[in-house]
Amino acid sequence: MDRAAATTQPVILPAPPGSGKTFVAGLIHACSGLAEHPCVELDCAQQLAQMEGILSGIASGAVVSAGLHLGQRDRYRNQRIVIIQPSGGERYLSTAMWPGGETDVG
Repeated sequence: MDRAAATTQPVILPAPPGSGKTFVAGLIHACSGLAEHPCVELDCAQQLAQMEGILSGIASGAVVSAGLHLGQRDRYRNQRIVIIQPSGGERYLSTAMWPGGETDVG
């Protein structure tokens, strides 16, 4: 956690819902040099499904999040960022990641 807090780069925590990743992200942010700024959380897998109709997995959500962060850097403005989705979302349909899935994922 100290290593992640020491950088100003985005930290991606690909983990299933209910695993505590939001709590860990908050701890990393609180220990970082960016603690005075708001912590930005993105659940890109759900956003991809809701906004684009793309059923993706947790790892794909993390890759999209990284691509979005890269796209905000001056070096990558007006550049095409290609993202290869490494996981599908069908295995998560019965989890808390999706409405109607289980509420306790251990």
